[in-house]
Amino acid sequence: RLRYTDLTAGAHAVLAEQWVSTNQLSGSSEAWIPVVITRRQATDPGLVSTFVALMEPYGGSPAVLRTVRLPLENADGTPCGDAGVAAEVELADGRKDVFVSADPDAPSTGHSLLVQPTHSIKLDGEACFVRYAETGALERVGICNAESIQIGATMVKLRTRQQYVEIRFGGPEPTIVWGSDECVGEILLGGTK
Repeated sequence: RLRYTDLTAGAHAVLAEQWVSTNQLSGSSEAWIPVVITRRQATDPGLVSTFVALMEPYGGSPAVLRTVRLPLENADGTPCGDAGVAAEVELADGRKDVFVSADPDAPSTGHSLLVQPTHSIKLDGEACFVRYAETGALERVGICNAESIQIGATMVKLRTRQQYVEIRFGGPEPTIVWGSDECVGEILLGGTK
């Protein structure tokens, strides 16, 4: 089974069927499969679209309870354009995931702070993943092409911009699970090291 949740702003969805060849290059086996077509329209030229969706394959009960698109702002408090994306995924086990992604076509000055106000996330980078435990405590943080992230009173500062770093929280001290220890400059928990 597959559940599809579309978060595209100003879009319309259509359910349809699509013909596919099931034998690739050999034979003539075919099938019709269900598809979702998400479409945006404008009367003025120059429509630019960012399609955002969550596809959840599952057997039995779905792991995702709820998915919502969240506001995303620039450092000065102005809303990011539609191509800047923030989304929250509430899981059946009580955990919560938040994803933030910058507009890939936005001009970069090297310091492009994105703010997701609902979860007090401030990201100096292109993308991040934040997982909260069922208690609401910070569990995991992954940052992409980034220099720093602040989530409430917790801050991670890297020595230089890194492609990807992931940190697990919740133990006696944070643990780097992806990336090298040398790339992390400091981790502040509740304002203290």
